[in-house]
Amino acid sequence: MVASIIAVLCSLAFAVFSAATQQARKANEIGAAKTIITAYLAYPLDHNGSLMVGHYEGAVPELDEEAYELPNGDEVSGAELHRYPFRLAPYMEDKIDGTILVNRNAGQIRDAFSSSQFNYGTSLCPALGINYYFVGGLKTGSEVAGAADCATNLSQVGSAESLLVFASAFTEVGGKKIDGRYGVEPPSYRAKLWDANLHVDARYGGKAVCAFLDGSVRTYTIEELRDMRLWSMRAAMLDDENYVVKASSSGGIGGGRGGRR
Repeated sequence: MVASIIAVLCSLAFAVFSAATQQARKANEIGAAKTIITAYLAYPLDHNGSLMVGHYEGAVPELDEEAYELPNGDEVSGAELHRYPFRLAPYMEDKIDGTILVNRNAGQIRDAFSSSQFNYGTSLCPALGINYYFVGGLKTGSEVAGAADCATNLSQVGSAESLLVFASAFTEVGGKKIDGRYGVEPPSYRAKLWDANLHVDARYGGKAVCAFLDGSVRTYTIEELRDMRLWSMRAAMLDDENYVVKASSSGGIGGGRGGRR
C-alpha cells in the first residue's frame, strides 16, 4: 500500500516537473523568436526595405568569397552562409546561444555532427525555420523562386501581422531528430506539400512558436497553420486559405523545392 502511494506521488511529481520543463522551454523559444524577428526587421533598415534572403542555392559569389567570424574566433563561410542563421547573427550582436540554438537543439546538433561540423549543423538546424518560399525568397543566381508571390521588400506587404516569417521547426539527420531546421515549407506551394514534408514542429502542447512580420510572436496548432493566408501575402490579399501558387508563362513563378535536407 505504501509502495503504491509512493509510486503515485512520484508519477505526479514527474508530471509536474515535465510540465514545468515544457513551459520553460516554450518561454525560451518565444524569447528567441522575439529576438530573431526583431533582428530580421532591422535588416531592411540598412537595405532600403529589402528583406533578407531566406536561402541561397548554388554558387553565390558575394557570399562564397566572404567569411564571418564568430565571437569564439571560428569562421563560417560558403554553404554555412547560404542559410539565414549566420547572416542574421550580426543583427543580434552575434548572439547564437538562446537565439539560433535554443533548449535541446545545440546538444542534438553535437550528437548528429562531428565537432568540426558543428557550425555547419547550426546553420542547418536553427530552432526556428524561415518561411523562405514567401518571405525573403529562395534565391538561385539572380532569380527568386515564385518572385511574384514572394515578399522581398517591406513595401510589398500590406498586412504584416498576418505574414509568418519564422516557426518552430525540426529535421532528421542520420535518423536523429533535431529540434530545428533552417526553413519551413508552407502547406502548399505549387502543389500540396505537407502530406510528405512537414517541418513545422508543434512541440509545445501541440503548438508551434511563430514570429510574424509585424514583430509579434504567437503560437499556433498545425491545423491553424494549414491556412495559407498566414504564409503568403497573396493568399491573404485574395482571402484564400487554400491558396496554391500558379505557374506563370512569363517565368514569374520558378524554382523547385530545393535547398532540402
